[in-house]
Amino acid sequence: MARSFGWMVLAGMAAASAVGRAPAQERSSSVKIRMSLDGDRFLARESILLKIELENTGSSPVEVPSPEDLRNPQFSYHITGPQFPEGMAFKPRITLPDPNKPTFLKIAAGQTGYVQQPLNLMFGLTQAGRYTLTARYAWKGSSESFGPISFSIDAGSLGSAQVMADDGFQKAARLRVLGLVGNPPVVYQFFFQEARPQLGEIKFVDMMRAAKAPANARTVVAPWTNFNRANVFFARYGWQAPGAMGLEAGMSGDEVRVALPPDAAVIAPALMPKDGTATVFARTPSSLMMARLPLPPNAGSVQWTAPVTTPIRGAAAALGLAPRNQTFVVTVSQTAQGAELRLYDGEGAGKSRTAEVKSGRVLPDSEPALWVDEKGGAHAAVLLAEDNLMHRVFLAEVTWDGGEGKVQRWAAEQLPRASTASVVAYGVTAAGRGRSSWALLLDDGTMVSNVSRYGPYRPNRPPVLPLQLVGMETHTYLMVADPVDFVGFEMLR
Repeated sequence: MARSFGWMVLAGMAAASAVGRAPAQERSSSVKIRMSLDGDRFLARESILLKIELENTGSSPVEVPSPEDLRNPQFSYHITGPQFPEGMAFKPRITLPDPNKPTFLKIAAGQTGYVQQPLNLMFGLTQAGRYTLTARYAWKGSSESFGPISFSIDAGSLGSAQVMADDGFQKAARLRVLGLVGNPPVVYQFFFQEARPQLGEIKFVDMMRAAKAPANARTVVAPWTNFNRANVFFARYGWQAPGAMGLEAGMSGDEVRVALPPDAAVIAPALMPKDGTATVFARTPSSLMMARLPLPPNAGSVQWTAPVTTPIRGAAAALGLAPRNQTFVVTVSQTAQGAELRLYDGEGAGKSRTAEVKSGRVLPDSEPALWVDEKGGAHAAVLLAEDNLMHRVFLAEVTWDGGEGKVQRWAAEQLPRASTASVVAYGVTAAGRGRSSWALLLDDGTMVSNVSRYGPYRPNRPPVLPLQLVGMETHTYLMVADPVDFVGFEMLR
C-alpha cells in the first residue's frame, strides 16, 4: 500500500524578477506534487524509493525545479529515527554554484512527471527501527511541507538464496542473486559488480524487492537464461513452498503456479530461454519430474514424472544455447558399484542415459555441475571420494555426446579432515563456459578449493548452504552470508 505525503499546488508566478522574467509557461500554469513510499516496512540495505509525481494540470508546458537533481535546494528532506535520534537533514555531496539557478524539469500540458529517489542511499539507512520522514518544497515565494510519514526498517533474516546467472552471457557489472528474506518472506534481487575483476574484488550494489511470496515459502527458484536478460522486457522470479512452486512476474502479482508433491525439492537452476517459458526439474525420494511454466496468463503443468530406483544425492540442471534451447538435468546416486550419474533430457519424457564412476563414493551435501556445449553435448562434474573415510577426493567429469556417458577421473587429493559439503560449478561468462571450479567445506569450517595452494583456509564470512560458486572471466566466487547485506561473494582461494 502506498503511503502518501499529499498534494501541493504550485501557482504560476504573476511577476518577473528584477533581473529577468520567469518562464511564461510557469506563470500561467499550476503543478500538483505528490510524494509517496510504496509500503511502510523495509529491510536494511533495501532500495527505499521515494516516489515524486509532478502533474501539470494546466493547458501549457511548465518548468519546475527538478526533484531528480539532489543538488537543487528547492526540495529538502529530513529524517528522524534510531540511526538519527537528533534528526538528519539530507545534504548533497555536491552543491550548485548558484542555488537560485536550479536544473528544471519540463512537463507538457496535462502530463505527469515521475521521479524516484533512493532514501536508503540518501541517508545510508542500515539500523532497524521506526523512522519518520518529512519533505519541503520552496521556490520563488511558494512553499509547502509534506509529511510526516513513518516507516520501519526491519532486521530480517535470509531464508534462501540462489545465484541467478545469464549462462554464457554473464556480465561483470550485473551479477544477480535471488533471495528469500524476512517474515513473512519476500523475494528480493541482490545486485553485485566485479569492481576490479583482475584482483577478484566483487561488491554489493543494490537490493530490490522482486516479487511476492506466500507466507510458507521456503526457497527461491532462480531462473537462469541463455541470453542477456537485460535485453528483454519481462522478469520472472520463483519460490517453492510445501506442495507448490510459483514464478512471479515482478511485484504485480501475475504468477504461474504448479502443484508439486509435499516432499518435492526443486533442482537448481530453473531454465528460461528468451520466450520466457521456464523449465523446472524437481525430485522426491522416489521420483524425478519436469514442469513447464509459461508466461502468464498461461497455466503451468508437470510434463512428466519418472521413477527413481536409488535415492538422488545431488542434482543440477542446465540450458543449452539458442535456438535449440535444450534442457537437461543430471542426478547423482550411490550404488553398490560406485557413483551413478544419470542424464535426463527435458524432451525425453523421463528417459535417461547413465555413467558409472566405479568405486566412487558420494560426498555429503554434494552439488554437481552441468553445462551444454555448442553442439548440444552435456557435460557433468562432481566431487567424489575413493576411500571409506572420505578423505581422498577426486573430480569426476562425464560427457554425453549422443550415447552413454564417458567418464574422466582426475587424480585424488588428500583432505586433512572430513567434508560436510562440496560443490562444482562451470563458468557462466562467454569465455568461461566449460571451465570447472570446485570447493569443499570441511567439518571445522575451513575450505579447500581447486585453486588452494597452501591447504585449507577459513573464509571471512560463512558460506551460504547449499554451497554455490559463480565462475566469472578470471576468478570464481563463493556465495557467503553477510551480516549487513544478507549475501555476498568472496574470491575462491
